Amino acid sequence: MRKFLLILLSVCFFSDLKAQEGDNIPVGTWRIHAPYLYSLHLAIDPYSNKVYACSTEGLLYADTNEGGVYGLTVLDGLSSMEFSTLAYDVTTKSLIIAYRDGNIDILRNNELTNVNDIFRSTTLVGSKAINHIMVNNGTAYLSADFGVSLLNLNTLEIIETW
Repeated sequence: MRKFLLILLSVCFFSDLKAQEGDNIPVGTWRIHAPYLYSLHLAIDPYSNKVYACSTEGLLYADTNEGGVYGLTVLDGLSSMEFSTLAYDVTTKSLIIAYRDGNIDILRNNELTNVNDIFRSTTLVGSKAINHIMVNNGTAYLSADFGVSLLNLNTLEIIETW
């Protein structure tokens, strides 16, 4: 027993034990570990050669020019982490990111803009989840649990709801 304890102490004393080696995260900062295993929706940006994929709680994109895969989180400016769907509009060169709470983020020219009209609406009762997005000539047709809303992608305003 004494020999085992001596060996254990010498291994601990002379070895270089490091927890989380390779992670250069400064004290007081955050990093998010989102589940990217099952992607639900894909959108392709033909102008920047990026392919976006979202799961229920993660958004990532593959940059085919650089050959890398990157994640986007609330630390990058996203409004939520509960994604429901996404789509890309070639007319306005915009990625539309929809969430289960009714929030919508627009990614255009590497800049995020939040459209929270559905999320803030007090007239819509119940679920505000956006289930599918179809784009046509600068208008996003958002099918949701409450009905269909039309989003003008140039002015970023909801123009109709049925």
